[in-house]
Amino acid sequence: MALNRIPGKVKEILGSFESHSIINKSILGLVNKKWNDYITIDSFLFTFHSKITVLMLTFFMCFLMMKQYFGEPIECLDIPSAAQSISSKQMTNYCWMEGAFTIVTRYSTSDLKRLYEVPGHDVAYPGIKAYKPHQGDLKMPHKYYQWVYYILAIQCLLFYAPKVMWKYRERGRLTELIKHLKMRNSPPPAGFKVESQPQCSSSPGPSSQSDQLDQSSTNYDDIINDAVDTILIADQYYNGIIGAEVLCLVHLVCEIWFIHLFLGGKFFMLGFEWLNYTHNSDDIAFDPLIRIFPRLTKCSFHKFGASGSLETYDTLCFMPMNIVNEKIFVILWFWFLILTVITIYHLFCRLCSHFSVMYRLRALKKVAPCADKDNATTDEVAFFKYMVKVSPGRAFVLHMIAKNLKPICFRRQMELVRKKHFEKDKESKKFRLSCKREIGFISETSD
Repeated sequence: MALNRIPGKVKEILGSFESHSIINKSILGLVNKKWNDYITIDSFLFTFHSKITVLMLTFFMCFLMMKQYFGEPIECLDIPSAAQSISSKQMTNYCWMEGAFTIVTRYSTSDLKRLYEVPGHDVAYPGIKAYKPHQGDLKMPHKYYQWVYYILAIQCLLFYAPKVMWKYRERGRLTELIKHLKMRNSPPPAGFKVESQPQCSSSPGPSSQSDQLDQSSTNYDDIINDAVDTILIADQYYNGIIGAEVLCLVHLVCEIWFIHLFLGGKFFMLGFEWLNYTHNSDDIAFDPLIRIFPRLTKCSFHKFGASGSLETYDTLCFMPMNIVNEKIFVILWFWFLILTVITIYHLFCRLCSHFSVMYRLRALKKVAPCADKDNATTDEVAFFKYMVKVSPGRAFVLHMIAKNLKPICFRRQMELVRKKHFEKDKESKKFRLSCKREIGFISETSD
């Protein structure tokens, strides 16, 4: 009876509180899941190639679809009244399909008068003048505007391909291992609740949660065994990521070469020419972007007249989208230059890591202080030196695990791995795989 006397507006407010609490719980669960699943096994090279570059290309494609701001890709002027048999729309469609063009002069030292033509005096616009082939004029067709959108879409897929290759090679096994180690050994941030997991400890030992661990789908000892197996087959993961990173460089070089051909052989020096023009001249006759991305072009249509003679109709076509295309390719030129430097530097570091044990150990110390002799015992330091010395693949896997775990948790997990599955030879003082315990199907010869 009391509820029936509550006004309808108050009921809506009370109901909203209940619905909001459900929404808040759902959002909390999603965020909590995100925290649990946040694992990175990619190199920063994939961040530049497969994330930033793909986002940039997607952003450029969105700009090309904004016709309400920049207009149609091509718009041609009305043809003369004597040729009204051809509509302006038909002429525009023809020029779109066949491609517009500009006139380029083949300069020579003996023809100084044509060496420099002033727009507005000698010519109407750079590349817009009478076509005189006997004086060395050439027609430069411009058909790239039909393909810019598709080229950017294909580039998005190709730049993401190396990361897909690495994910396929890794198959989620390394990610799953790090996820289990993280969930078992890292407490959640304040305000989040996750399933009961044991905190960092030097040994699993009996505890009040032992029953829960027995019921868990992944046993704690199995996780340690899986970690050892992963370390022993680490070369597979290392070869996979090296192959993907080399593919990044090969693909980048192919992209630059393809765009150079796509723009008529004018992409390699585009950035330098644009910087030189910007700082030294303001004459559009020398603007490299106007030569490659003209805003005004010519288009010729040929047809037979009533008497059977060939008739030619010329018209001017505006290229509004070229103000977007020129900026896209200038930005891509500078970005590809930065990307090339970053990629070569990263692969050089990989090369140093492949041949230098000290370089691998130094890289591991940056994410795992327990690998430094100032912060660890003699056995710990000797163990990490042994691991990174055996192969660069093991150093890579240890680096990935250490990067996703807290230093104290990584140290204690490696202590378990060392004590349970490796032993130190008393004479040579070197570590080797212990033969007391069977781990998966991996075997290793003694050093």
